[in-house]
Amino acid sequence: MRSIEKRCDLDHKTQHVINIGFTTLHKQNRLLSPPSLSKNHFKANGREANGGGRFINKDVGEWVRRYLDGESLRDISREEGVSYETVRKHLKKAGVTMRSRNEAISLAWAKRSEKKPFTGCDEEKAYMMMFVVGDCSTWRFPSSIRVSGSTSHYAQIDLFQNLFNKYSCVSKSPKFSKKRKTYDYGLSCTLNPDSFGFLYPKPSTVAMWIQEDESKLYRGLEGYADAEGSIYLYRGGNRAYAAFVLHSGDYSVLEAFYKSLKNLDYDPCLNTKNYSEDFATLGFFAGNALPILRKLEFRHREKVAAKKLVLELHGEKWSKAKPEYRAFRNNVKRNGRQCNEKARRDYILRHGQPHPQDPNQITPNIINDLLDLCGLNRNYSDTR
Repeated sequence: MRSIEKRCDLDHKTQHVINIGFTTLHKQNRLLSPPSLSKNHFKANGREANGGGRFINKDVGEWVRRYLDGESLRDISREEGVSYETVRKHLKKAGVTMRSRNEAISLAWAKRSEKKPFTGCDEEKAYMMMFVVGDCSTWRFPSSIRVSGSTSHYAQIDLFQNLFNKYSCVSKSPKFSKKRKTYDYGLSCTLNPDSFGFLYPKPSTVAMWIQEDESKLYRGLEGYADAEGSIYLYRGGNRAYAAFVLHSGDYSVLEAFYKSLKNLDYDPCLNTKNYSEDFATLGFFAGNALPILRKLEFRHREKVAAKKLVLELHGEKWSKAKPEYRAFRNNVKRNGRQCNEKARRDYILRHGQPHPQDPNQITPNIINDLLDLCGLNRNYSDTR
């Protein structure tokens, strides 16, 4: 039997991940013992251990508030990293009356099944419709319309939630992409079928009521760009120039935007070169990109930041603009990798092990493997 010498402090959630990894190895008949954490460590970090080995927050007032506001014991326990029974015991000690099973089921069902009608204006409808066209799938059921998508960007998760949370409960779950061999998050919500009928069937082009109104056209373009657009700098000679490009397999959508924007005296480029007939790019470059970028108000926070930076650096010498722009791009990529890593960690927490097709399976060197998974660079050694 091996014992593990602890060389650094861990929080309770990291300890939970490590224990899952050891459980997986025990199933494979590899006898390794998970490291234990002392009570003093948790006291030093504002937590205390009870007799059963679970670690609880000393102040349960926040648990009480959340429970009375309608959160379930299960949701609180998952977020805090403690057991269902630990939360229940401390709420009862605080004098909280527990909901009956039927009340809990009714509350959970009400939260998930509540589908509020659409209350936005036509501009909001145009944005939502074109965002769904660009980034989501839709299904219709007898009592709802379901919208779903997937992403590995925190900014896109926040945008999806902000867009639909006011109308229905948005669910987020980690999943494994067999095509890309990486983890991301699946997002979905069920909407009122009467007032959200404009989302199903998913439009194959830009609706005429959007094309014929300038304000609605801009809002629709913003929604589609938040899903499919990119804003960047490129080098022309020794200068940096702005670019705003939509990449899409919905050629008819790009063609509709192209014709409508041409009528408003913009000068976009619709390009199918090096692509199939069903895939194209609609781009604005250099001076042509500035008017349209200034007109559009994006909601995707990465694109908001990219727009601000590109407008500031447009026309500057490339040697001056390159370091700041590259730093921004590297930060976006780093956030994407962090989202992938968190999705993998959440997937393992939910299923107890990585996806069978994950190329990075848990190994006997479980400590460093799982600490890397948590984004921590810690060194552990085995002692015989």
